[in-house]
Amino acid sequence: MNETANMDMTIAIGFGSASVYMDDELIWDETRDAREFDSWDDFPCLSDFERYARENPDREWTVVIDGPLYGATYRREGMDRWMLVRWNRGFA
Repeated sequence: MNETANMDMTIAIGFGSASVYMDDELIWDETRDAREFDSWDDFPCLSDFERYARENPDREWTVVIDGPLYGATYRREGMDRWMLVRWNRGFA
């Protein structure tokens, strides 16, 4: 596993959930926060959370995607560098 996430990656999956954590604190959750957005284009991208992570670089930042056919966990390992640390075939 040596995959780096694209900074334009939308933090949403549609059916399932996508979440961002700072350490163990839930910062953003698609199922909880999606009501704020009118269209798919309005959802936050990884680059949006990278800005927050730069303000708190000593914290552990993680993105968790849990979809029916794909699941992945990315961890921030430096500026603009979010590495795939776990993947699965989803929950279906």
